Amino acid sequence: GVSGVPICGKTGTAEFIEDGQVKNHSWFVGFIDDNSKPYAVAVIFEGAGFGSRYAAPMAGKIFGYLASH
Repeated sequence: GVSGVPICGKTGTAEFIEDGQVKNHSWFVGFIDDNSKPYAVAVIFEGAGFGSRYAAPMAGKIFGYLASH
């Protein structure tokens, strides 16, 4: 997470079929729960796996940038 920044969010995994195999999209959507920094972020990695593995860490980096600027 981002130290000192209240973030609310949800990871997700959406399954799809490609070439007869089940694959997963990785996603995360969230917002900073602070009226002085009213930001929301949605991240999706197509075909990348589970939401907590790829999308959530990237969202954390984006939130870190937004919180410091």
